[in-house]
Amino acid sequence: MKGIIEEVIVVSGLKRSGTALMMQMLEAGGLPIIIDNVLLPDKNNPRGYYEYEPAKELRSNIEWLWSAGGKGVKVNAALLKELPIHFPYRIIFMERDMREIIKSQAAMVDDQPDVATEIHMIEQVNNYILGEVPKLIIKNPLMKIKYFKHRDFFEKPDETIQAVIDYIGKPLNAEAMKNAIDPTLYRQKAD
Repeated sequence: MKGIIEEVIVVSGLKRSGTALMMQMLEAGGLPIIIDNVLLPDKNNPRGYYEYEPAKELRSNIEWLWSAGGKGVKVNAALLKELPIHFPYRIIFMERDMREIIKSQAAMVDDQPDVATEIHMIEQVNNYILGEVPKLIIKNPLMKIKYFKHRDFFEKPDETIQAVIDYIGKPLNAEAMKNAIDPTLYRQKAD
């Protein structure tokens, strides 16, 4: 087994919860990030999805984690349970009003006429995933997690960004992180 690595900065949350925004902010602030641009920007995420394909295949491929220490990587909330327990993680978990998540997910599905989805099913799956996250933290003492509300980055960005920087414990550029926030992309709102 290889030596201890620096904590992997994991950005997580439900789909459409603001994880790509957080990755953009971390990158702008100066944190090295791990992405592969396999999933290209589109009208739903015009700045890109900021994903890394191996992070979707944690059951079969964890070799990349050995070089991920101190870097940011996006891992969907449903896959957090697949993170191997022998690595240290600092998780930034994005929370968003469930109504906004469902609206955003439904808007994406509407763009794909061959996919039929019911809002009720989306909500049930999302609630199940959210219920599983606290159990993971209890199981893995190397896993730390802090929750950040998507809306706070738009309503009180300075305070919220500073909380992210303090949590990560690295000298990031707060102003650059704030400049990465594009209010016009906050399109699906609960109110």
